[in-house]
Amino acid sequence: MNLNLLKYGIFTFILIFLFSCGAGERKEPPPELSTYFPDSVFIDLDEKLIEKRARQIDSIFSGMAKNHWFNGSVLYVEKGRKVFCKAYGIADTRSKDPLTVHSAFQLASVSKMFTAMAIMILKEEGKLDYEDTIQKFIPEFPYPNIRIRNLLTHRSGLSRYMSVAHDKWPDHQVPLTNKAVVALYALHRPDPYFRPDNGFHYCNTNYALLASIVERISGLSFSEFVEEKIFDPLGMDDSVVDNMRLHPHPPAADLPPAH
Repeated sequence: MNLNLLKYGIFTFILIFLFSCGAGERKEPPPELSTYFPDSVFIDLDEKLIEKRARQIDSIFSGMAKNHWFNGSVLYVEKGRKVFCKAYGIADTRSKDPLTVHSAFQLASVSKMFTAMAIMILKEEGKLDYEDTIQKFIPEFPYPNIRIRNLLTHRSGLSRYMSVAHDKWPDHQVPLTNKAVVALYALHRPDPYFRPDNGFHYCNTNYALLASIVERISGLSFSEFVEEKIFDPLGMDDSVVDNMRLHPHPPAADLPPAH
């Protein structure tokens, strides 16, 4: 058989096959391919692949949830497109209310990235520099040579505020605020672990102080700043800085007693 004729026949068959596919929902194909192939081909294949992937993910987490190995929400995104989103399990062991994809979770130290981003936003706005000292914004802070960069990178040498509060905070039933952390250090001046930038020590004190710097510069509470500058612009409608709002607490105190 003539080779060119065979190639022509194969090409014709492919075109007939492609153009016979169902139209489905009309969407634009990639521009570099739209001249040669109908958009329905890509839509149908893409949707089928997404449905298959979603079923696979749901099967995995449904099995885990059934055996009490998983309790939480799952979001799977591939190539910028949401493939799967579902919640499994309960939100409250007492009420047995089910989790939803809008349920809030405490993220613990994962939230440090938002604190760092708040500082970077103020840097971009020209309101601070990474080499600024803490005392520039919190004059009562008793350590003169610690810079914002040291706090961001856990190289300040500061002691853990939880340890200071354990010994110096008079009522352990009353939660600390950012102001109280600053006041504890100003009042008791605990010894640092090392001189600034002379070591690394992962420490929550660093990020509590960064949050206080955000509050001092912006005039907003840390939660208000993050909502205004990060959550709202990004459409993070289900995100919130706890700020003792998601569950009941005793009244928080800002300053420890001077004794």
